[in-house]
Amino acid sequence: MGYLQRAYTAVLSASGGLPPYKWSLSSGQLPPGLVLNAATGAISGTPSLGGQFTATLTATDASGYTASKTFTPEIFDQALDQYGG
Repeated sequence: MGYLQRAYTAVLSASGGLPPYKWSLSSGQLPPGLVLNAATGAISGTPSLGGQFTATLTATDASGYTASKTFTPEIFDQALDQYGG
């Protein structure tokens, strides 16, 4: 979850397999303004469009094995207040 026009950072992680891992976007899209660093698994940037997005991200280990997971990041147009509204 992130907010429109506010810096966002998240780091993906994997376990098992043989590091290092290479990360890729295998289907869907990240929110506009966010990018995936293939070497570190970091997703960062400043979202430029609100809404819910669907992205399938894949980790490939050094021996070529892959694992994928689908995420549905949501970017809110405005931050919630202290009461959740």
